[in-house]
Formats: sequence, structure tokens, C-alpha cells
Amino acid sequence: MRRSEEGDQPEIVEIDFTVGHRSIGRDVVTSQGYTHDWVCYLKSTDVHGDLNALIQRCIFHLHPEFQNNKREIRTSPFAIQETGYGGFSMPIDIYFKTKKDPKKFRIEYDLDLHDLTNGGLKKRSYLRTYRCTFTNPDPDFKQKILAAGG
Repeated sequence: MRRSEEGDQPEIVEIDFTVGHRSIGRDVVTSQGYTHDWVCYLKSTDVHGDLNALIQRCIFHLHPEFQNNKREIRTSPFAIQETGYGGFSMPIDIYFKTKKDPKKFRIEYDLDLHDLTNGGLKKRSYLRTYRCTFTNPDPDFKQKILAAGG
């Protein structure tokens, strides 16, 4: 959290989210051609952060080829698990428990599944950090941000 020394400066409160995924190559390709099992998740960068205090819901927007490609998660763990054959760009919308903007934060996440040909790795994990900034949050929401690891 950053706070100005002067009273007329805006108060800035920030929180970092970690978004990651793990994928593993399947030993047997499914009849649909799926080569990987994967899980994608969102968590607080602070290991003690409670995202349930801050996040109302999280929506993972999967590739249109997926059945039920808009997955809404309302409590932690904010994660989805699937089987597929290729990577894609996956927008993730985070809706906060506040009445003041920003009420939503969008992450553009690259779900990159590794290539199993030519001796590719069988398992792979990725982590990326995203920062969300709030200017002059109301006191109640500020406490939620801090409880979540802000």
C-alpha cells in the first residue's frame, strides 16, 4: 500500500494476483484428440491472503470449442480443470465486492500447453503476476483488499 504524505493526494492500494496453470501430457490421446490435462488458477500472491473477502466471483473464458466455455467460480479455490489439445488466450474476469469502480479487473492469460513431440516435457507449470490498483477505496473495501494480501 502506498499513502501520500499530503492530505490532498489520492490513496493508492494495490494487490497482486498470481495466475498460473499446470499441464500434463496424457499417456493416451482421447478419442476427441485431447493430449493434455490442465488446471488454471488465480490466487493472492500473499500466501496468507483471503481472496474470498475480496472477490465476489471469477469468470474464466475458455476457447469457444469448449462446452460451457464461460466458467464462473464464486469461492476459492478460483480454479478450473480441463482436458484439451492446444493452448489459447483465456480472459479471466475478477469481480470485486465493492460498489465503487473498478468493480471488475480483466486478466488476459496465455494458457500455453507444451508440445509433446520431439521429446517435449511431460509436465509443465507457469506462473504470472498481475497487479490491480485501487484509488481512494472506501474503508470497508480497503480492509478487504488488505485481508486478501494487498
